[in-house]
Amino acid sequence: MNDLVNRYASSEGSLIVVADERRFQPSGGLRPLYHEPFCRHIGRYDRVYEAFVEHYESEGWGMPLRDTKNLFVQDNANLYELVEGDPIETTSELFDELTEAPYLPLYDTFSNIFARRDELGVSPLESDDVIEAFGGWLRRRIEWDKSTASEIAHDLNRSVSMEGTTFDPSYAKRSPKIRLAREAAKDLNPETSPIDARYHDWLMHPL
Repeated sequence: MNDLVNRYASSEGSLIVVADERRFQPSGGLRPLYHEPFCRHIGRYDRVYEAFVEHYESEGWGMPLRDTKNLFVQDNANLYELVEGDPIETTSELFDELTEAPYLPLYDTFSNIFARRDELGVSPLESDDVIEAFGGWLRRRIEWDKSTASEIAHDLNRSVSMEGTTFDPSYAKRSPKIRLAREAAKDLNPETSPIDARYHDWLMHPL
């Protein structure tokens, strides 16, 4: 993180940092980030999120998940409803459906996590410590408590272990759900809406 801040300070552009508290200090830093001369504004993520909510609503989209402010996860919930026709209201519901929805960008994320090194296919995480670390990774990205994050990490790992093809891109590409997603993409308006354009690209080029 400190390297990223240093690179920004010596160049032009905008750096957005989301931290748990106002006095956030980068590892190895000498003072809180808001004391740095290039830091122009300190605000709350809630204000950023509300601006995105307004933008999405103006484009005809919503934030369907009640329990997260993670925009990428909200995007996946919108895509799931567009393709499947069923709304999802919680992150747990989304992750329950994830293994059967290879067109979602989230699916690709977990394909990378469970990929075998230097060979094709996927394999489960090898130890409880690694699975718990995976749960911690999930928790840092989604507003889950430790128990929920751990449970979902174990569930996903168990699915990879039992099925053998879960999150395997070579199998996912042959899924009929990919064709269904491409059909759903035809209902989008990528020329007039930046959100539609992003969703169209995801659905037409999954994995």
